[in-house]
Formats: sequence, structure tokens, C-alpha cells
Amino acid sequence: MHRPIHILSTKALRTASQDRAAQEGIRLEMLPFIRIEYSNVPELFAAPKSCITAIFTSVHAVKAYMGMDVAIRPEIKAVCCIAGATEREVHSVLPNVPVLASRPYAAELVRDIAQQYKASWSSLHFYCGDQRMPTIPEGLTQAGIPFAEQVVYHTIACPEKIDMVYEGILFFSPSAVHSFFSLNALPEQTIAFAIGNTTAGALQQYTDRVATAPQPDEEVLVAYAIEYCKEIKK
Repeated sequence: MHRPIHILSTKALRTASQDRAAQEGIRLEMLPFIRIEYSNVPELFAAPKSCITAIFTSVHAVKAYMGMDVAIRPEIKAVCCIAGATEREVHSVLPNVPVLASRPYAAELVRDIAQQYKASWSSLHFYCGDQRMPTIPEGLTQAGIPFAEQVVYHTIACPEKIDMVYEGILFFSPSAVHSFFSLNALPEQTIAFAIGNTTAGALQQYTDRVATAPQPDEEVLVAYAIEYCKEIKK
């Protein structure tokens, strides 16, 4: 009898992703390698209330903004954001706010913003974490577009030593990659699965056994990893 396929996710997964693994008979474990702390920065919002166009590249940034004091945070008139989970979160919590630009990757998003930008837009505010990539601010600067950057959450590494050998390990951010490899190496039979190109680039610093999801989406990554592991187990 064949050993069941074991997959480790380096973050907690949505119920739909867990259900997909269970339906396929996959032993899925979840162990976060980073944690998020939202910034206590009311001074960022202490200026008189204003109307802005917000740029979000993560769900955490959206949640951090929504967690701020309503009395002082700027009013969002429009949003530019990463497609997938971030855009779904925007639609969930800001259902009446138009999304002006939505792309799977930051490089594509900032190009769209630059092409569409008009001086009549409300002031641009980029809400991000302390370990954000430089793509958005550099792209806006190169395009000559004024913006304010506000760090609204911090990413904290929480590495753990892993003794189990998995067929696949799922990674969702460079931060989780560096946290994992600070205490672990990848066994020869294990594939590292990346949610997108940036995460894949971080993984390639540690291993050449990297497979990247065809779309930067959690459920797509889980389905891709399952099929990939099933194929190599034949």
C-alpha cells in the first residue's frame, strides 16, 4: 500500500483549500512560519480627514486600514490592488468603492496605475507591510506620480524545525520562505511550491526544486500542488 501524500502549508489555509485536499486523500498540515502584527500608528491618520485612492498589495494591508479609527482614517474613494485574495477582501469590506486597477503582480499593477493616472485622482496612499517589495514605490517614482507610503503592519518570523518529510511544501511569501529555511533544509524528494514569481525567486536562493502556481491564488496553488504530487507518486 502506497504511503499517502503529505503536504505542508506554511500558512493557515481557507476551508475550501482544506476540503480540496481532504477530497483527494491528501494529508495536509498547516504550520505558519510568519505572523502579522498590525501597526499602532494613529499618528499616520491624525491629519484632517481626506479622500484618497488606496493601493493595496495584500489582504493584511486592507485589514490594517479597516482596523484604524474611523474618526481619523482617510476616506477611500477608489482602490488599486493585487488581483485575487486582496481584491476579494476589498470588495468584501469596501463594496461600494470602485477598483481602478487590478493585476496579479505588483509590476503589472504599477504599470496600469501609471497608464491610467490623472492629476484629478484623489491622493495616492500605498498601504503596506514593513517587508514590502520596492516594485510599487519605485514604479510610481519613475512615473513621476506623487504618493504617500504608510507601513500598517509588520511581518514577524516564527520558524520551527520540521522532522517530517513531505512531498510538497507550500509557500506564500518571501518572508515565510526565509523563516522556513532559517531552521530547515529541503529533503531531496520534496518540492517547494510557490504562490507566485516573487516567492519563487526567494525559494531559488535555497533550492532548485521549485514549482510555481499558474496563477497567484491560494486555491490554484493547492490544486496545482496536489496534482503535481500525485503525478510524481505514480
